[in-house]
Amino acid sequence: MSDFLGLRIGLSALQAHKRALDVAGQNMANVNTIGYSRQRANLKSVDAGSVSAIHSNWTETGQGVRVDSVGRVYDRFLQSRSLVEHSAQGSLARTQTALSRIELGLNEPSDNGLSAQIAEFQAAWDDLANHPENAAARQQVVDRGQTLATGLRTLDQNLTSLRASTLTELGGVVGDVNDISRQVAQLNRQIQVANISGNDTANELTDQRDQLVAHLAEKLGATVKAGENGSVDVFLGGMQLVRGANAEQLRVAVGSPPAQNASVVFDTTGQSAPVGGEAGGLVAVINDTIPRYRSQIGDVTTTIATEVNTTHQSGFDLNGAAGVAFFVTGPNGIEVSSAIAADTKLLAVSSAAGTTRDGSVAAKLAALTGGQNAYTSLVSRLGSEAASVNRQLATQQSVTTQVDAARDSVSGVNLDEEMVDLVASQHAYQAASRFISAIDSMLDTLINSTGRVGR
Repeated sequence: MSDFLGLRIGLSALQAHKRALDVAGQNMANVNTIGYSRQRANLKSVDAGSVSAIHSNWTETGQGVRVDSVGRVYDRFLQSRSLVEHSAQGSLARTQTALSRIELGLNEPSDNGLSAQIAEFQAAWDDLANHPENAAARQQVVDRGQTLATGLRTLDQNLTSLRASTLTELGGVVGDVNDISRQVAQLNRQIQVANISGNDTANELTDQRDQLVAHLAEKLGATVKAGENGSVDVFLGGMQLVRGANAEQLRVAVGSPPAQNASVVFDTTGQSAPVGGEAGGLVAVINDTIPRYRSQIGDVTTTIATEVNTTHQSGFDLNGAAGVAFFVTGPNGIEVSSAIAADTKLLAVSSAAGTTRDGSVAAKLAALTGGQNAYTSLVSRLGSEAASVNRQLATQQSVTTQVDAARDSVSGVNLDEEMVDLVASQHAYQAASRFISAIDSMLDTLINSTGRVGR
């Protein structure tokens, strides 16, 4: 080799292994940083001259070592699998929350729930059957009928309010998604510039972007595909949300009455976006879960009103007139007939006109079971659905945790491994120093000792 080639080889080793030491230090410094992917200095031998001249060939060794790149250590498959699992978990979590709120609104079992109100209403008819002429017993029927009607209206109003608040939550999630999408597009641009210019900051920027993409997956069910120069394209189904440095914006659209179904659409085209994750869960709650239970509450209301009115109209009041409808439909739902509420003598509890002490119709009203059965069935179905979603969510959380653990085992920082790499780089650095010292000694001998014979 030439006199100074050895020094250049030693210098390249010092620089390369110093860089490797810096990378190990960066990894250890970020051992607790969320979303950080460990990095690795990829060393590459500097080749000897490979193109020979006409009259000469390169006969020396290679020319040392260099850091070819500082790469992120991660598993693309596990990264994609994590996005899918977080999306499923986000959807189930939103469904579980909605069902919990519906259960809270029903407040069953309790002394103040609708089931208790139905039982108290029927007990009032039973008291009236035993004392058909008693004014207090008649007033009690009206009062408990009004309480029951209020309870039914309140349940419907609670579900309506829950749907409105869920729609607001969906708007909040979509707003967050739009912000995150813009940030992903901006980071894509910065990563492309960094990669093209050879700037090592691309690794940290990529970690930040991947963490934002994970949020998009959880909130929206997004998937990713590698783009140019380190960028990624984000998709909803087969539709692009982010492409390179450009991001589409989404908005919530509400359909026309009576269904008024909600959907997430692209702001510029109005085209429906196939969303999953939290947004997909919220859309399902708005369009299916809440309307379904509101319809079932309506069925309970109809059953109670129909069987009470049918039985009540078969009897006769204290004036000898045929019974009128006990429940009527008001602007907000069913309510006790204003005529009966004003005059309890209109309660038709006798089976024949002119019979004031006959409470047989009241006894039939006390024995009605259709409304209670319908409501019990509703509560049972709700409990079964909630329990099923709870089990699914628990299973999904376990799967998500396992996938995240597998991903982190690849990309996370392991201090034991970093210490081994640190020691290896340190010894390599020391060896390069010794090599330079040896070359220095050789040059010293060559320069200072040769040519002195005979002096």
